[in-house]
Amino acid sequence: MRTAYLKRREPFEEILFATLSEGWSEQYAAPIRVTPPCTERGRQWLLHPWLNGYCVERPRKAVRLFLRENFRNTPVRYRLPLQWTLGTLLSHPWGLQATGRPGFCVEGPLPGQESLLLVPGNNRLRIFDFRAGTSRVFLKNGFDPGFMRNEIDVRGRQPGPFPRLTAWSEACEWFEEPILSAVPLVRVRSQRRRAYYSRQVLVDLNQWLERSKREVAMAERLAILLDQIDAGLHSLRHRMEGVHREKIRRWCETLADRAVVLGHVSLAATHGDLMRDNILVDEREGRVYLIDWERCAERFYWYDHFVYALNTRLPAGLSHRLKYFLQNGSTHPWLAQMPRSTTWRAAAVALFLLEDLATNVSINARSPYYAVAEDLRLYLIEVDAILKHWQGGSSDSLNHRTLKKRGVKLMRSEQEAPAD
Repeated sequence: MRTAYLKRREPFEEILFATLSEGWSEQYAAPIRVTPPCTERGRQWLLHPWLNGYCVERPRKAVRLFLRENFRNTPVRYRLPLQWTLGTLLSHPWGLQATGRPGFCVEGPLPGQESLLLVPGNNRLRIFDFRAGTSRVFLKNGFDPGFMRNEIDVRGRQPGPFPRLTAWSEACEWFEEPILSAVPLVRVRSQRRRAYYSRQVLVDLNQWLERSKREVAMAERLAILLDQIDAGLHSLRHRMEGVHREKIRRWCETLADRAVVLGHVSLAATHGDLMRDNILVDEREGRVYLIDWERCAERFYWYDHFVYALNTRLPAGLSHRLKYFLQNGSTHPWLAQMPRSTTWRAAAVALFLLEDLATNVSINARSPYYAVAEDLRLYLIEVDAILKHWQGGSSDSLNHRTLKKRGVKLMRSEQEAPAD
């Protein structure tokens, strides 16, 4: 994740220094301080904004090769020559020196710094140790340990379509995993190979979901989702204008009114963030791995299929992709397995949007952001557009007869919310 975005969203550098100081001090059983860039004391680390990582001024070859391969491989053909050349130049020793910016200083006995690479993420900091062949992932200070607990419960305690964790903290502050000789699916250059690995992931995902699949009444599921969204909106009351919260409540009830017609729904333990960046491909072994299970939770069985096939983590244009699916269905392999009736598609999209709103609102409510994250704001614009399409130009028109008939409790208004 780009550091420029993280700095706009949260007090990133303060979190970075505190997390690394505490995490490394515990890991190496010695006092280690991470401070703002310095010239007199400590070892200087540079931020490489183009390559999205931090390392010392003269890192070992393994660090440079990792940065190079993760930058210059792209499936976009017209960008390949430029990106290949730029990645080669930026990861060269003099390229790192020329483009690196002061990031932070490390004071204390941190061994093997030339073999370390820090890559920041949403809720975590990942430190690759190429000398040891492992990476240690720290939970960022101030973030909910539930994110790490999800990952540890899934990858540490059971087999599945993912690389197993090798060690972790029972307090859910960190975990370790092996460094794989793999690249994200999005960076596999051959379109034919990407399609092959995508089908392989679909098979693995379906097998995983079947292990926990169960049926519940739709009204029961909707009541849980509406409560989750309501609680999240209440937690965000100081970071989001009241008018926006009320509008989201009306949207949710409209979506629930469309979804409840199905009567029953299949749930399963979904991945929760199944983007192509979270799928690693080992082309030498012909294997795929699903990583970053921090959002794993029980949701609508088809949730991950929608996230992947409709690229919902990139909000721009999502309403158009959903409209096309509603009107025409899809030949995408990840959606072709779904029931084909228009009634089912409309109810499934409504339920998916509720599940996704519950996930996104909860993440924002549990994280120390300055304000609601930019991606959630963009996402809400797309939700507004799809509801206007459904309602013939207005996203605010309400008709809850079906909800009330099925006994689904409506969300509280702003005036009904409990006082602080």
